[in-house]
Amino acid sequence: MARRNNQLNQREMKVIQSEVIHDSFNFDELFMLFLQDGNLRNLRPHTLTYYSNELMSFRKALETLELDTTPAKIKPDHINQFIIYSKDVLELKIVSINTRLRAIRAFFNFAYKHGYIPKNPFANIQLL
Repeated sequence: MARRNNQLNQREMKVIQSEVIHDSFNFDELFMLFLQDGNLRNLRPHTLTYYSNELMSFRKALETLELDTTPAKIKPDHINQFIIYSKDVLELKIVSINTRLRAIRAFFNFAYKHGYIPKNPFANIQLL
């Protein structure tokens, strides 16, 4: 019997990755992990409040638009709908929308980096 080389092949990696349950975290759970990470990184309380306010506004907008708020199920189209909603319904200025987008991007970068979501919906989203 041949000895393993302690390296996983592509097929084995796909099995491991498919076993990760990306949609097991709801928005609130992942949001709390994000804030805890911010505390560990010693972010200022004002910054954490900023993230909290903007992310809760994002979640509320998704709910208003009747879109799924599970982070693993949020797609770039959801973000585009959020941008349109912010411009047309909330009548926010571009600077305000970009401020929200920066906070939301930080959240999804964290979630993707730590493997909580399979794809980052912000990968190709630009600021206005």
